[in-house]
Amino acid sequence: MFRYFFLGVLFAAWAGLFVTQSAVIVNWKTTENSMGIPKLTCTYFTGLGLLEKTYVKTDMAMVGRETCPNFISVGE
Repeated sequence: MFRYFFLGVLFAAWAGLFVTQSAVIVNWKTTENSMGIPKLTCTYFTGLGLLEKTYVKTDMAMVGRETCPNFISVGE
């Protein structure tokens, strides 16, 4: 009984991501490029696969990003 409820919730979450063309974060890592500038690589699940976005990492949100957004829109 609980298994069907869990599968129903999982399917509803997947359908919500698919229909709204949104993505939810599944992984992130911080690295540096060849010039020593830190970059933030975020991996998102879109409902159909994985999407990777790279941002410049800064401690102030004026130029880059401090952290990865939890949700993004991929329909644009």
